[in-house]
Amino acid sequence: MDAVNSVLKQSADRELYEVIVVKNFKDFTIDRFLENHDVVNLFLDSTSGGEKFVAGITRASGEIISFLDDDDLFDENKIEYVIRIFSNGNLGYFHNGMNIRDKEGEPLRISRPGPVKEPLIVRDRLAGNSISLMLQRGAWFNSSSISLRKEIIIPKIDILGKIKAVTDSFLFYATLMTDFTILMDPVRLTYYRVHNSLSNFSGEFENFASAKTYLYRRSLQDFLAITQMLENSPYSEYSLSEASRTKFQLGSVADYPEFRPTIVDFIRFFKMPGHIGLSGAIHLMAAYVVSIFNRGRAVKMLYNIESKRFRAAKS
Repeated sequence: MDAVNSVLKQSADRELYEVIVVKNFKDFTIDRFLENHDVVNLFLDSTSGGEKFVAGITRASGEIISFLDDDDLFDENKIEYVIRIFSNGNLGYFHNGMNIRDKEGEPLRISRPGPVKEPLIVRDRLAGNSISLMLQRGAWFNSSSISLRKEIIIPKIDILGKIKAVTDSFLFYATLMTDFTILMDPVRLTYYRVHNSLSNFSGEFENFASAKTYLYRRSLQDFLAITQMLENSPYSEYSLSEASRTKFQLGSVADYPEFRPTIVDFIRFFKMPGHIGLSGAIHLMAAYVVSIFNRGRAVKMLYNIESKRFRAAKS
């Protein structure tokens, strides 16, 4: 309930925004709380992130959508800031900075992936290295930091419903296909909690490989769907690069012959390593090569890298 409370306790007038919760369970206490606080409560028997997004977006009556994962929190000034920033009629996509915490709420020194030190405004995506810069700085990362115009998503709502893992990336790529301005702002309006989810380090080696395999398989299928959406556009090469990276990630922890990376994936990935950078690409490639001969050792390598980074962040 912390996430919902952070939205209810905003500096903005409550009449200026609606709150919609989409969940896959029923709980009398929670449901009664939501009803008493005028929160739209939608039940959806699904674990798909895309299907939950579709349910909430189609129910929303406003023009601007701000997303919040149930593990994260909004700063008390978030909605007021979003309302003000979108008064610029051509702004379509807004990504704010975040305070990163562990599951107990203690601050972590992790850059995810950025960080952005000053506002980045992109009007012409094809000018210079704008897209690469946005990918490197994490314009796609963490849906709890993303706000966008509903009209961007509605024409692609059927595709969003098929996205299971990388809903945040979908929102970013869908925006690229419009003429709306994109703004990345370092102002920290979201509390992002690193927790025992599939996309974060769990600390348990026994579950590491299976959790990563599940995540990477779903992510790869998502990026291929996004690439299909971007077909014949100048943006498809970026999602293809992300699909190639995910093939190497999946291949490092499990063997799926139909998803084994090719030499084309190798070239594509190193040409556009994206947010993980050249150093991250080299580490991933090393793990993949090791996995060809000893997958258990490769999994241990990746586990140790994440474990070391997580311990450093807490120190």
